[in-house]
Amino acid sequence: MKEIQFDISSLEQAVDKAERVTPAETVASSPVRTFNADVAHLLEQSKTTKLDIVMAEKARRLERQKHPPLEETSGSSHLGKTIFILVLLLAFGIGIGIYALIGSVPIPSLSLSTSQTTEETPKETHKGVVIDITDSPREQILVDISTAFSETTVVEGSTHIISFGANGKEATASMLLTALGTSAPPQDLLRSLGMQASFMVRSAGTLSGVILLRSRSYPETFSGMLIWESKMGESLIPALRPDVKRSDVLLFRGRAFKDERILELNARVLSDPIGNVLLAYAFPDKQTLIIAGSRETLRAEIAAFRAEAKR
Repeated sequence: MKEIQFDISSLEQAVDKAERVTPAETVASSPVRTFNADVAHLLEQSKTTKLDIVMAEKARRLERQKHPPLEETSGSSHLGKTIFILVLLLAFGIGIGIYALIGSVPIPSLSLSTSQTTEETPKETHKGVVIDITDSPREQILVDISTAFSETTVVEGSTHIISFGANGKEATASMLLTALGTSAPPQDLLRSLGMQASFMVRSAGTLSGVILLRSRSYPETFSGMLIWESKMGESLIPALRPDVKRSDVLLFRGRAFKDERILELNARVLSDPIGNVLLAYAFPDKQTLIIAGSRETLRAEIAAFRAEAKR
């Protein structure tokens, strides 16, 4: 058997080298932190017991019950707003329905007190007879008007309409004034007037006639009336005041109209020698001419015109 030789010197060197190598210094690792350990550490530092924690939690729950969370409050507020909007929409719909219902029903107008007759509208307007002036002489027309007056019963403050026809149609303003005049009125006056004319019997202390005319040119109508004043008394007093004797009408010949303020409006009046006004006229606006058989009648008609204009 062959003998195996060992290198003793090499082995000793290796052992000696291994002995000279010192192990590395060991580093102590910190303990692992946990939630429970941290809580225990904080409780220990603050000297708080578990009983204190339980009592604090109970107090917190009671406080939360007294003051509900913001989310619940906002939710109830949103619900309240929704209900409020629905109520508004319902009220709006009901209002529209009521308006449509009331709008289809005529609402009766209320008359003013009888103590304010100078500022009230006519309480009633009655349609009367129709007088045909076609080829009728002036005297016959005046007789027909006088008959209509005598057959008229007018309540204080109300009016009664007398219509005039010519050739089967309604007589124009020019036809009516020409038929009533002792002579034809100025042509400039007739041309300045509108087509329609209203003749009414009004009760204002006494029965008196009223002629309501429309003007297409205020300057021409006013100047035409001034020119006609010399003949207007004889022409219109018998028609507007049938109660005045024809012989008394002659007293107005040569008498001039005078300016007078009636209800803060410029008017022209014609009075007899003792001061009784039997003819007056005024323009309540630039398009309207009122001729009346007394001062009181003109005042009442102006007040009625203004009240009607305010409607």
